[in-house]
Amino acid sequence: MKFIRNLIILGLILSVIFFAVAISGSGDKFRWLGRQIGGVASIAGDKLANEAEAIRKKALQYKDKISGLTDIEKRQEKAK
Repeated sequence: MKFIRNLIILGLILSVIFFAVAISGSGDKFRWLGRQIGGVASIAGDKLANEAEAIRKKALQYKDKISGLTDIEKRQEKAK
């Protein structure tokens, strides 16, 4: 039971780290790691890099949408 719980906690921690790295940077970090390890890890590194780039693009799109909304509110306040 403790083993399963520890695996779940480890998975959650790794997921949080993955999303933090994906949002803060691009997929280059995962590609670099895959090249350093070599073999099958390079294929997995490329897949992780592609996924990280997709997450980063979505995060930037949401950031642009939110900044656009806040700009509209600022313009309305200045117009008053």
